[in-house]
Amino acid sequence: PVSEWLSAAEAGAAFTLRTQEMSGADLGLIHAFENSCCDVQTSTLLEGMHGLLLLGNETANTTYIERASLAVEWSLKTLIPGESGLMYDSYNLTSRSFIPLKWNTLTPSRVGRPMADDSMFLRVAQLGGPKSAQLRRAFYEVIDRLIATEAPPGNWGGYVPCSGVNGSMHPRQAFWWGMPFVEAYRDTKNPKYLAVALRAGRWYAEAQKSDGGMFRHTDAQFQTSTFGQV
Repeated sequence: PVSEWLSAAEAGAAFTLRTQEMSGADLGLIHAFENSCCDVQTSTLLEGMHGLLLLGNETANTTYIERASLAVEWSLKTLIPGESGLMYDSYNLTSRSFIPLKWNTLTPSRVGRPMADDSMFLRVAQLGGPKSAQLRRAFYEVIDRLIATEAPPGNWGGYVPCSGVNGSMHPRQAFWWGMPFVEAYRDTKNPKYLAVALRAGRWYAEAQKSDGGMFRHTDAQFQTSTFGQV
């Protein structure tokens, strides 16, 4: 029954929101851990927020939407000053500072990634809150950085977890950062965004093997070393 699924979703939401900071300098921050108990991962935080918006719409409980919005607004802090569209990946709760992980191969510092995950800056901007303009600007700065650093076509090999523009591509990278271009196109009707989304889809079509599957370690030439194959 639908009520059973909603109960499960609300239990998940309660778990997510249990660690959200509701006062102080880090108002809105959710302790979204991935590899460490003390480091909040930007992508992990952002990827969990779309579900809260959907749950809020389904249940008419605006608390979910308000709390997700607070978390996304906190995420504006991850934008690296002077590096338009790049964001810090990790925030340490002990020192209350960002960790400059060297997770790209494209900039002199190698710090930061353009995380348009789930289009969350744009989705919250479209709700019309007080930081709407700032969120929308941030979204398109990230999108523009992705356009400028797209390589190979339809993918972003210059950023972790890929190993380089000519190296191994993480199988979800083109999805994580290709899908937001669909939302950018819907928002603006600018065909340049649709073109990027189509290239991301094309990357998967080219990576697909004759049996319909794809290998995890697929490189820019759609070759793979998995199981000794090329």
